Amino acid sequence: MKINIYPLTSSLHEEKTLESDTSTLLKNLNKGSNQYKIVSSLDELYQSDLSLVLVRTGGSEGLFLKIINNLKPPIYLLSYGYNNSLAASIEILSYLNLHHIDGQIIHGSYNDIKKEVNNILKNNMERLGVIGKPSDWLIASQVNYQNVKDLFDIELIDIDINELISLANSSTSLALNQEFENLNYNKNELKKAYAIYVALLKIVEKYQLKGLTVRCFDLLNTLHSTSCLAFAFLNRDNIIATCEGDIPSLITMYLINKITNKPSFQANPAKIILKDNEIIFAHCTLPLSMCESFTLTSHFESKIGVAIKGKLK
Repeated sequence: MKINIYPLTSSLHEEKTLESDTSTLLKNLNKGSNQYKIVSSLDELYQSDLSLVLVRTGGSEGLFLKIINNLKPPIYLLSYGYNNSLAASIEILSYLNLHHIDGQIIHGSYNDIKKEVNNILKNNMERLGVIGKPSDWLIASQVNYQNVKDLFDIELIDIDINELISLANSSTSLALNQEFENLNYNKNELKKAYAIYVALLKIVEKYQLKGLTVRCFDLLNTLHSTSCLAFAFLNRDNIIATCEGDIPSLITMYLINKITNKPSFQANPAKIILKDNEIIFAHCTLPLSMCESFTLTSHFESKIGVAIKGKLK
């Protein structure tokens, strides 16, 4: 497990003393584990299994307000028994409560802190969204949700595909972002693909998902587009996305990403060439970060929407 800590420090306090206190805290928390790490940027804070804001001193409440928009609830405030850390943490938690933002103070002895962190990690199961059921032809792809939870600490969340369709329909008038605007393809098709991408991002945010799978063939007749391009961007950005409501592929790709911090390619075995000891895999999307270069084409079966033809590294 990796636990990143972002420190908040008021300028009213002596840095030398604070460094000594923080070093002692870190040394004791890392006894037997070496899981805790101080980070210097908010971007790095969330590249971890658990993110903590260390309230090092009193007077740091104003500094907290400056970063609150970059924090993701629930916000865990790490406090120790020096430099008015606890008092400042309580003030910050009171602010969070007033604004209905989920937060918690972690305080006590070093063992108390580690015990509470372990409880949070145990209860903070990763969530993967299942938007629509698996496609009808995936006859071996049903899974037992409770088994997934017990084996992998992954919670599968069922989401009505009509929610995706509704969100995409309401996003069709949005201007393309720069990445989509720069793509060389039919602008009308790009707009429909972009609306699906925006809708999926909203669902990821709403349900706090680490990944999702979509019964994507249902989008052909309803949105007259595909999720291929959206998946290429989502997987590039480590939001695992799989086609056809394929839950086993979603779980497998999620675990690969968790272990390697790299994307993977969901594909169909297309052809086995025994004499050359080769196998050909193909699909209508892949993470953009796996490509040396790519061009856009239509979805293979339906000949509509936008799909990816990428040259793998």
